[in-house]
Amino acid sequence: AFCRPDVEKIFPKLWSERRRQELRLGGLGRKASEQLVWQLLGQEVDKATVARIVQHAGGNALFLEELIRAHAEGRGQESPETILAMLQSRLARLPPEGRHVLRAGSVFGETFWRGGLVSFFSNLSAEIDLDSWLQQLVDEELITRHRTSSLPGDSEFGFRHGLMRDAAYELLTQVDRLESHRMAAEFLETVAASEPALIAEHFHFSDQPGRAAPLYARAAEQALSAGDDRTTLRYTEHGMAAGAEGECLGTLLALRAWSHLNLVETARSYEYAARARWLLLPGSRWW
Repeated sequence: AFCRPDVEKIFPKLWSERRRQELRLGGLGRKASEQLVWQLLGQEVDKATVARIVQHAGGNALFLEELIRAHAEGRGQESPETILAMLQSRLARLPPEGRHVLRAGSVFGETFWRGGLVSFFSNLSAEIDLDSWLQQLVDEELITRHRTSSLPGDSEFGFRHGLMRDAAYELLTQVDRLESHRMAAEFLETVAASEPALIAEHFHFSDQPGRAAPLYARAAEQALSAGDDRTTLRYTEHGMAAGAEGECLGTLLALRAWSHLNLVETARSYEYAARARWLLLPGSRWW
Protein backbone atom coordinates (compact mmCIF):
# COMPACT_ATOMS: atom_id res chain seq x y z
CA ALA A 1 0.00 0.00 0.00
CA PHE A 2 1.22 3.52 -0.78
CA CYS A 3 0.25 6.51 1.34
CA ARG A 4 1.43 9.81 2.73
CA PRO A 5 2.86 9.98 6.27
CA ASP A 6 -0.36 11.54 7.61
CA VAL A 7 -2.31 8.31 6.95
CA GLU A 8 -1.91 7.40 10.64
CA LYS A 9 -3.83 10.53 11.64
CA ILE A 10 -6.59 10.05 9.08
CA PHE A 11 -7.01 6.29 9.65
CA PRO A 12 -5.53 5.52 13.09
CA LYS A 13 -6.51 1.80 13.07
CA LEU A 14 -5.87 1.07 9.41
CA TRP A 15 -3.13 -1.48 10.16
CA SER A 16 -4.33 -2.72 13.56
CA GLU A 17 -5.09 -6.23 12.24
CA ARG A 18 -2.10 -6.51 9.92
CA ARG A 19 1.55 -7.25 10.34
CA ARG A 20 3.05 -4.34 8.51
CA GLN A 21 6.59 -3.56 7.47
CA GLU A 22 6.97 0.16 6.92
CA LEU A 23 9.31 1.46 4.22
CA ARG A 24 9.69 5.23 4.09
CA LEU A 25 10.60 6.53 0.65
CA GLY A 26 12.99 9.48 0.50
CA GLY A 27 13.22 11.98 -2.31
CA LEU A 28 15.32 11.57 -5.41
CA GLY A 29 18.94 12.55 -4.90
CA ARG A 30 20.52 15.43 -6.75
CA LYS A 31 22.53 13.24 -9.16
CA ALA A 32 19.53 11.06 -10.03
CA SER A 33 17.39 14.16 -10.61
CA GLU A 34 20.05 15.70 -12.86
CA GLN A 35 20.27 12.50 -14.90
CA LEU A 36 16.52 12.54 -15.48
CA VAL A 37 16.61 16.17 -16.61
CA TRP A 38 19.42 15.54 -19.09
CA GLN A 39 17.80 12.33 -20.30
CA LEU A 40 14.53 14.10 -21.15
CA LEU A 41 15.81 17.50 -22.28
CA GLY A 42 19.14 16.51 -23.81
CA GLN A 43 22.74 17.10 -22.86
CA GLU A 44 22.73 20.59 -24.39
CA VAL A 45 20.72 22.01 -21.46
CA ASP A 46 22.94 24.38 -19.48
CA LYS A 47 23.93 23.54 -15.93
CA ALA A 48 22.18 26.57 -14.42
CA THR A 49 18.83 25.44 -15.86
CA VAL A 50 19.34 21.89 -14.62
CA ALA A 51 20.27 23.15 -11.14
CA ARG A 52 17.16 25.38 -10.98
CA ILE A 53 14.82 22.54 -12.01
CA VAL A 54 16.39 20.12 -9.53
CA GLN A 55 16.26 22.65 -6.69
CA HIS A 56 12.60 23.49 -7.27
CA ALA A 57 11.60 19.83 -7.50
CA GLY A 58 13.10 19.12 -4.09
CA GLY A 59 13.50 15.41 -4.84
CA ASN A 60 9.82 14.91 -5.72
CA ALA A 61 9.64 12.86 -8.94
CA LEU A 62 6.21 14.19 -9.94
CA PHE A 63 7.31 17.80 -9.48
CA LEU A 64 10.48 17.08 -11.42
CA GLU A 65 8.47 15.68 -14.33
CA GLU A 66 6.15 18.69 -14.43
CA LEU A 67 9.05 21.15 -14.27
CA ILE A 68 10.83 19.36 -17.12
CA ARG A 69 7.62 19.47 -19.16
CA ALA A 70 7.20 23.18 -18.46
CA HIS A 71 10.75 23.90 -19.61
CA ALA A 72 10.26 21.86 -22.78
CA GLU A 73 7.13 23.92 -23.55
CA GLY A 74 8.98 27.20 -23.07
CA ARG A 75 7.51 27.92 -19.63
CA GLY A 76 10.69 27.25 -17.70
CA GLN A 77 10.44 30.34 -15.50
CA GLU A 78 6.90 29.52 -14.34
CA SER A 79 5.73 27.13 -11.66
CA PRO A 80 3.58 24.57 -13.54
CA GLU A 81 -0.07 25.19 -12.80
CA THR A 82 -0.80 21.50 -12.26
CA ILE A 83 1.72 21.30 -9.43
CA LEU A 84 0.58 24.54 -7.81
CA ALA A 85 -3.05 23.42 -7.94
CA MET A 86 -2.15 20.11 -6.34
CA LEU A 87 -0.13 21.76 -3.58
CA GLN A 88 -2.76 24.40 -2.94
CA SER A 89 -5.43 21.72 -2.56
CA ARG A 90 -3.23 20.18 0.12
CA LEU A 91 -2.81 23.55 1.82
CA ALA A 92 -6.57 24.11 1.67
CA ARG A 93 -7.05 21.12 3.97
CA LEU A 94 -5.04 22.84 6.70
CA PRO A 95 -6.80 24.85 9.43
CA PRO A 96 -6.74 28.63 8.79
CA GLU A 97 -3.94 29.17 11.33
CA GLY A 98 -1.63 26.80 9.46
CA ARG A 99 -2.30 28.57 6.18
CA HIS A 100 -1.65 31.95 7.82
CA VAL A 101 1.80 30.78 8.97
CA LEU A 102 2.71 29.42 5.54
CA ARG A 103 1.50 32.52 3.70
CA ALA A 104 3.47 34.78 6.04
CA GLY A 105 6.59 32.65 5.66
CA SER A 106 6.29 32.64 1.87
CA VAL A 107 6.66 36.44 1.75
CA PHE A 108 10.29 36.10 2.90
CA GLY A 109 11.02 33.44 0.25
CA GLU A 110 12.05 29.83 0.66
CA THR A 111 13.67 30.70 4.03
CA PHE A 112 11.98 32.56 6.86
CA TRP A 113 12.39 33.22 10.58
CA ARG A 114 10.22 32.88 13.66
CA GLY A 115 10.87 36.51 14.60
CA GLY A 116 9.58 37.64 11.23
CA LEU A 117 6.34 35.73 11.74
CA VAL A 118 5.96 37.20 15.24
CA SER A 119 6.23 40.71 13.77
CA PHE A 120 3.63 39.83 11.12
CA PHE A 121 1.02 38.53 13.53
CA SER A 122 1.57 41.31 16.07
CA ASN A 123 1.03 43.90 13.33
CA LEU A 124 -2.13 42.12 12.23
CA SER A 125 -3.34 41.63 15.83
CA ALA A 126 -3.72 37.92 15.06
CA GLU A 127 -3.80 35.46 17.94
CA ILE A 128 -2.03 32.23 17.06
CA ASP A 129 0.02 29.62 18.91
CA LEU A 130 2.95 30.12 16.57
CA ASP A 131 5.36 27.56 18.00
CA SER A 132 2.76 24.81 17.99
CA TRP A 133 1.86 25.52 14.40
CA LEU A 134 5.48 25.65 13.29
CA GLN A 135 6.05 22.24 14.83
CA GLN A 136 2.89 20.85 13.25
CA LEU A 137 3.93 22.12 9.82
CA VAL A 138 7.33 20.47 10.32
CA ASP A 139 5.55 17.22 11.26
CA GLU A 140 3.37 17.56 8.16
CA GLU A 141 6.58 17.80 6.10
CA LEU A 142 5.60 21.17 4.66
CA ILE A 143 8.55 23.06 6.18
CA THR A 144 11.83 22.17 7.86
CA ARG A 145 13.63 23.65 10.85
CA HIS A 146 17.21 24.60 9.95
CA ARG A 147 20.00 23.59 12.30
CA THR A 148 21.62 27.02 12.07
CA SER A 149 20.20 30.46 11.42
CA SER A 150 21.51 33.36 9.37
CA LEU A 151 19.89 35.64 11.97
CA PRO A 152 21.63 35.08 15.33
CA GLY A 153 19.24 34.30 18.16
CA ASP A 154 16.30 33.56 15.86
CA SER A 155 14.93 30.22 14.68
CA GLU A 156 15.17 29.70 10.93
CA PHE A 157 12.79 27.59 8.84
CA GLY A 158 12.50 26.71 5.18
CA PHE A 159 9.90 25.29 2.82
CA ARG A 160 10.51 21.67 1.86
CA HIS A 161 10.91 22.83 -1.73
CA GLY A 162 10.48 25.98 -3.74
CA LEU A 163 7.18 24.95 -5.29
CA MET A 164 5.55 24.67 -1.86
CA ARG A 165 6.63 28.23 -1.19
CA ASP A 166 5.20 29.33 -4.55
CA ALA A 167 1.90 27.60 -3.79
CA ALA A 168 1.59 29.39 -0.42
CA TYR A 169 2.58 32.75 -1.91
CA GLU A 170 -0.03 32.44 -4.65
CA LEU A 171 -2.71 32.28 -1.93
CA LEU A 172 -1.99 35.92 -1.00
CA THR A 173 -4.09 38.64 -2.56
CA GLN A 174 -2.26 41.51 -4.25
CA VAL A 175 -3.15 43.85 -1.38
CA ASP A 176 -1.85 41.31 1.16
CA ARG A 177 1.42 40.96 -0.78
CA LEU A 178 2.07 44.69 -0.82
CA GLU A 179 1.47 45.07 2.93
CA SER A 180 3.34 41.86 3.80
CA HIS A 181 6.47 42.79 1.85
CA ARG A 182 6.57 46.11 3.69
CA MET A 183 6.31 44.34 7.05
CA ALA A 184 9.04 41.89 5.98
CA ALA A 185 11.31 44.79 5.00
CA GLU A 186 10.70 46.61 8.29
CA PHE A 187 11.48 43.44 10.26
CA LEU A 188 14.70 42.84 8.31
CA GLU A 189 15.75 46.47 8.86
CA THR A 190 15.92 45.75 12.59
CA VAL A 191 17.83 42.45 12.38
CA ALA A 192 19.74 42.43 9.07
CA ALA A 193 20.74 46.04 8.42
CA SER A 194 23.95 44.82 6.75
CA GLU A 195 21.85 43.28 3.93
CA PRO A 196 20.41 46.38 2.22
CA ALA A 197 19.76 44.57 -1.08
CA LEU A 198 17.49 42.04 0.63
CA ILE A 199 15.56 44.77 2.46
CA ALA A 200 15.31 46.87 -0.69
CA GLU A 201 13.81 43.99 -2.65
CA HIS A 202 10.97 43.66 -0.15
CA PHE A 203 10.27 47.41 -0.17
CA HIS A 204 10.38 47.30 -3.99
CA PHE A 205 7.43 44.86 -3.98
CA SER A 206 5.58 46.60 -1.15
CA ASP A 207 3.03 49.40 -0.88
CA GLN A 208 5.95 51.82 -0.24
CA PRO A 209 8.35 51.14 -3.15
CA GLY A 210 10.06 54.52 -2.78
CA ARG A 211 11.78 53.30 0.41
CA ALA A 212 13.77 50.84 -1.72
CA ALA A 213 15.86 53.46 -3.55
CA PRO A 214 18.29 54.52 -0.75
CA LEU A 215 18.73 50.86 0.22
CA TYR A 216 19.65 49.95 -3.34
CA ALA A 217 22.17 52.81 -3.22
CA ARG A 218 23.76 51.29 -0.09
CA ALA A 219 23.79 47.86 -1.72
CA ALA A 220 25.43 49.33 -4.82
CA GLU A 221 28.13 50.99 -2.69
CA GLN A 222 28.85 47.63 -1.06
CA ALA A 223 29.11 45.94 -4.45
CA LEU A 224 31.41 48.67 -5.80
CA SER A 225 33.67 48.36 -2.75
CA ALA A 226 33.84 44.61 -3.39
CA GLY A 227 34.89 45.21 -7.00
CA ASP A 228 31.68 43.80 -8.45
CA ASP A 229 30.79 46.34 -11.12
CA ARG A 230 28.04 44.31 -12.81
CA THR A 231 26.16 43.92 -9.52
CA THR A 232 26.68 47.62 -8.83
CA LEU A 233 25.02 48.48 -12.14
CA ARG A 234 22.14 46.11 -11.41
CA TYR A 235 21.43 47.61 -7.99
CA THR A 236 21.65 51.19 -9.30
CA GLU A 237 19.23 50.31 -12.08
CA HIS A 238 16.78 48.89 -9.50
CA GLY A 239 17.19 52.02 -7.36
CA MET A 240 16.43 54.33 -10.26
CA ALA A 241 13.41 52.21 -11.19
CA ALA A 242 12.19 52.57 -7.59
CA GLY A 243 11.82 56.32 -8.13
CA ALA A 244 15.05 57.72 -6.64
CA GLU A 245 15.21 61.51 -6.54
CA GLY A 246 17.61 64.27 -5.54
CA GLU A 247 20.80 63.28 -3.75
CA CYS A 248 19.82 59.59 -3.75
CA LEU A 249 19.49 59.66 -7.54
CA GLY A 250 22.77 61.54 -7.78
CA THR A 251 24.50 58.85 -5.73
CA LEU A 252 23.11 56.10 -7.94
CA LEU A 253 24.27 57.93 -11.07
CA ALA A 254 27.74 58.46 -9.59
CA LEU A 255 28.00 54.77 -8.72
CA ARG A 256 27.03 53.90 -12.28
CA ALA A 257 29.69 56.30 -13.54
CA TRP A 258 32.39 54.59 -11.47
CA SER A 259 31.30 51.11 -12.56
CA HIS A 260 31.33 52.03 -16.24
CA LEU A 261 34.75 53.62 -15.77
CA ASN A 262 36.06 50.41 -14.19
CA LEU A 263 34.62 48.50 -17.15
CA VAL A 264 36.47 50.86 -19.54
CA GLU A 265 33.20 52.25 -20.85
CA THR A 266 34.37 55.84 -20.71
CA ALA A 267 31.63 57.54 -22.71
CA ARG A 268 28.86 56.06 -20.56
CA SER A 269 30.84 56.88 -17.42
CA TYR A 270 31.07 60.54 -18.44
CA GLU A 271 27.35 60.64 -19.27
CA TYR A 272 26.30 59.46 -15.78
CA ALA A 273 28.93 61.57 -14.00
CA ALA A 274 27.69 64.71 -15.75
CA ARG A 275 24.12 64.02 -14.62
CA ALA A 276 25.17 63.11 -11.07
CA ARG A 277 27.21 66.29 -10.59
CA TRP A 278 24.14 68.54 -10.57
CA LEU A 279 22.25 66.44 -8.03
CA LEU A 280 24.97 66.03 -5.41
CA LEU A 281 26.06 68.45 -2.72
CA PRO A 282 29.30 70.15 -3.79
CA GLY A 283 32.22 68.77 -1.84
CA SER A 284 30.39 65.60 -0.82
CA ARG A 285 31.98 62.21 -1.34
CA TRP A 286 30.31 61.22 -4.61
CA TRP A 287 30.31 64.77 -6.00
